[in-house]
Amino acid sequence: MRLWLRFIVLILGYFAFGALPTQAADLGIVPEQVNGEEARSWFAWTLAGGETKRDVLVINNYAEDSFEVVLEALDSVSSRSGNFTLVDSVSQNRDLGRWIDFDQTRVTIAPLTSVRVGFVIRVPQAAGVGEHSGAIVTYAKDPAKSASAQTEEPVVARVYVAVPGAITREVVFTDVTHRVEEGGRLFFSIKAQNRSNIKLEPALDISLRNFFVSATQSEETVGTFLAGDDIVVEKEWARGAPKFGYYTVDVALHTWNTKQILADGTVSTLPDQTYDYHYSFWVIPVLLWRLLFILILSWLSYRIWAYLRDRGNYLTEYVIRTVKKGDTIVKIAEEENVNINRIVRLNALTWPYTVNIKDGLLIPRGRLTFDELCRKRESDPMPRFWVYLFSLKSGLYRPSLNKSGAKDR
Repeated sequence: MRLWLRFIVLILGYFAFGALPTQAADLGIVPEQVNGEEARSWFAWTLAGGETKRDVLVINNYAEDSFEVVLEALDSVSSRSGNFTLVDSVSQNRDLGRWIDFDQTRVTIAPLTSVRVGFVIRVPQAAGVGEHSGAIVTYAKDPAKSASAQTEEPVVARVYVAVPGAITREVVFTDVTHRVEEGGRLFFSIKAQNRSNIKLEPALDISLRNFFVSATQSEETVGTFLAGDDIVVEKEWARGAPKFGYYTVDVALHTWNTKQILADGTVSTLPDQTYDYHYSFWVIPVLLWRLLFILILSWLSYRIWAYLRDRGNYLTEYVIRTVKKGDTIVKIAEEENVNINRIVRLNALTWPYTVNIKDGLLIPRGRLTFDELCRKRESDPMPRFWVYLFSLKSGLYRPSLNKSGAKDR
């Protein structure tokens, strides 16, 4: 009979607990069976906030040796693959694992015997509605060995507590960003708040699209978040970072179908509720950024040069010389004792610098005095620098024969 019992417990453990072992080679744990009720493979209760429940765990030793057994209660969390698993230690408990108190946390079990261990679960008054899950975990140790020597895999019995009440689900995104790391790896950082009154184990969809392509990456679960928790998720985009273009990111958190138990015992299923966040970004290669920087710097340098050249003309005092028969630009420059290039720039002449009889030619004579400059600004203001940045002309200021600053000759 003992072999058959071990076989039945193993089968029940496999189907009831999935990835978590419920029996090691020499140890098994089950809830104590209650007369007149169906056999139990795990603990499950519906308890209101502030309510207390007492129950009993049975630990079976199938070995020919005695063991010392240590008991703990741990919160459940969702693994990366979406399976039920537990926190690593009692120090990480934040929910159901803190509600359970054992009559004793260490028991010694003689060979081929069973031990009953009582415990109390106290649901906090402020416990969130909905399902809370965790497990009772036992570790078998050999008394003949050191206290830290663990001789068996941990064995667990799952625990579920449903707190009745109306469920509200709300997720508020606070920030979604991305970064590209060395090797072209794209990461998304998602921050949100669980403002629901229940624990959430949300699924995640990330879509990346532009005018030409669209791709979606899904995760069945991204963690376990209690009511009021900050949801912080870091995910790598499996397809690698895009190389160039304008992209739109769609982030969706799914809260799954949720079972609701009201205080009057009414049971209903709330459908999956999805919360979305959208933003866009440009992807521009470093080489293109450098080229763009060089182009902007070149254009800025060119427009500064145009502005300074015009400003030099603007500050110049000049006289007007009427071109006579036989005059050339070289002859005029020699007679006026002025560099030919200054005459060319001031008059905006183009090669081959031809002048015609009776043309008025501006001859530079130095800088305007302060008073002359003030009078000129009132009647003939120079264009502001920002105008030069958006103009394709080589110069915007041209001295006039009819404006102040010129003297006839």
